[in-house]
Amino acid sequence: MSTNRPSDDLLARVLSGEGTPHERAAVDEWARTEPDGARELEALRKVWGSGSVAAGPWDVDRAWARVAPQLEERPAPPDIAPASRRGWPVWAQIAAAAVLVVGAVWGWRILGAGAGAEVVYATAEGERQRVTLADGSTVILAPRSGLVVPARFARGAREVSLTGEAWFSVVHDDARPFTVAAGAFRVRDIGTVFTVHTGSGDTLGVSVVEGSVAVRGAAHGTDDETVLIEGDIGRFTTGGVAALVERGQPVAALASWTAGDLVLVDVAAEDAVAALARWHDTVINLAEPALARQPVTITLALDSLERALDDLALLLGVTVERVEGGFVLR
Repeated sequence: MSTNRPSDDLLARVLSGEGTPHERAAVDEWARTEPDGARELEALRKVWGSGSVAAGPWDVDRAWARVAPQLEERPAPPDIAPASRRGWPVWAQIAAAAVLVVGAVWGWRILGAGAGAEVVYATAEGERQRVTLADGSTVILAPRSGLVVPARFARGAREVSLTGEAWFSVVHDDARPFTVAAGAFRVRDIGTVFTVHTGSGDTLGVSVVEGSVAVRGAAHGTDDETVLIEGDIGRFTTGGVAALVERGQPVAALASWTAGDLVLVDVAAEDAVAALARWHDTVINLAEPALARQPVTITLALDSLERALDDLALLLGVTVERVEGGFVLR
């Protein structure tokens, strides 16, 4: 299944006619650009359109019984295996939800999940995931990261919670600010494309690709915010204090990982090794301390640790040695 697929919540709103222009555009873009998107969306629209209005309280099992015969004639999209109702393909779940309408006051719910539940996205080692939020904003999760979108996001406060690292392209709305809760910090959009990386020990890294953001400690008000603009990299410690702000960094390098590359421009070799190790959940050490501060400018492909290590070793004039628990460059 495509990692660019809109959430169940977003698809249901668009199919029911309640989606915003941004939401409809996001779904249309997915259907246009993803190999299986158009086919899945067409199946969803056909089944959704065939649902009749039900009178009385919602009855999930009865709704499924009415929709199931229509779905038996439709093959499941690739990589989605029909199973019990809890494991139904999402297009089947939404189809069943289509008949759960009560008079002029309509409602929907995805079967197998409680109504109004938060949505949680998570990535494994080496995996990236693109998420389209209900407001049309886009998030790309880095490996070993998690994003929690609360039930109130669509119509209430736009705040999501992040662990790990993610790239955000936010649809700005002055009336409903977009905030990323990242441990002890809050990152507020001011019309922005940016990345957020949560570290250990209540540390935070924020890079601004476009526009600006404001960063503060969760316990502090907006008067204590640090504003970062395009090309800035900010590193923050406990309490929201900016430990370091680097200005004028190459924008192309700030979020290169979203395209599968790690672009490093004039960074210390020890930082390059640390970044590569984090992405692949391994340990990489430099045998010679003198190598640690050697400046490195290189683009490393993230889909192959071995190839990235070979390229880095060639640049540094060292060899790669596999050891117990990781690698050593010597």
